[in-house]
Amino acid sequence: MITDTNKRIWRASSTASDSGSTANAENETVGREGEKALLLQVLEELKDLKNASTKQQDLIYKLEREVVETKEELKRVTKQLETTTRNAITPPFTGNSQASYADVLRTPPDSPKSTEVPTSPHVSGALFCTIDVSRVPVEESNRATPGGIRTAVENEVHVEKESPTWRCRAVTRDVKAPHRIRIVCRDEEEHSMIKGIAEKKLPQGVRVLRDEYYPIKVDGVSRSEVLDVGGKELPGLGETLSSENATEVIKAVWLSDRSRKEHGPVVVYLKKAVEAARFLREGYFYAGGLSGSTSVFKRQQRPSQCYNCQELTDHKAFQCKKPQVCRRCAKEGHHHSVCAEAIAKCLLCGGPHESFGENCRRLYPSHDGSASTDDPA
Repeated sequence: MITDTNKRIWRASSTASDSGSTANAENETVGREGEKALLLQVLEELKDLKNASTKQQDLIYKLEREVVETKEELKRVTKQLETTTRNAITPPFTGNSQASYADVLRTPPDSPKSTEVPTSPHVSGALFCTIDVSRVPVEESNRATPGGIRTAVENEVHVEKESPTWRCRAVTRDVKAPHRIRIVCRDEEEHSMIKGIAEKKLPQGVRVLRDEYYPIKVDGVSRSEVLDVGGKELPGLGETLSSENATEVIKAVWLSDRSRKEHGPVVVYLKKAVEAARFLREGYFYAGGLSGSTSVFKRQQRPSQCYNCQELTDHKAFQCKKPQVCRRCAKEGHHHSVCAEAIAKCLLCGGPHESFGENCRRLYPSHDGSASTDDPA
């Protein structure tokens, strides 16, 4: 009896012990799963934070880039506004206020001045960077096309200036000279930048041509305001005329006799077409405090002349086998720069002027005062 009772007590105790062990094991399993779930949740949140941080950095970079581009655009607009304001402060004149330099050149001199505004504006006042590709090797010719040049310039600007959205304003080809490609520039700064890139980065054989200047003829100018007593252009003549007319004069050349005439015509080369057009429309240009009348400068073709022997011939000075002849006095044996003769003489016609003078009837049979301005060395 006692033995049976002890057995039942032992079995009950053993069952209770097994139940407690099972409960503890289940509690430990639940605890580990909870920790694992919590850890996964933390990792997921960290991943989300990392993604958010990356997006925020991308947004900051994008905003910084937009700020830089906005500053560049603001600077460009400010310069354009200053240029527009400066050009607007000019005396009133009769004529077409919108006519370009090319329009003025095409207008017959005896036609009445019109006040009508043209329907389509010209871009003749724009800045150009002119590139000559005639000497590019055949193997590089595919890079010397308008499209290839444009791509090369834009890619270089993107890298150098960190401006990924910059584009060329326009790229054109000269119809009369297909080997010349023009890049239209927005302002002086862009013009200088594109010239630098073209000179350094474009294919071998590409040549950046010198800037194109715009001549106007100014009549009735005092010789003393242009030439010194020796008949040479005054030092700083371009700067003086630039200051007097609030423009940029590259050079000025006396067209008449350099020793006998007190007043005569001068050809003035301006840097900007829009300025040349303005002076042609206004009709006047200051020189020494007095206004000379402006007109279109007509280049006159002249025969080929050797500047060593001074004769009319097809050979050049560096090819000439004849003795050197002074172009001032027509005597052999010295250069005109060291000539001491007081009286000039033309080798070609014998007249009292230099051998390349604008008054020579052999050089200019139909001389009308619009002489060539070639300045031989």
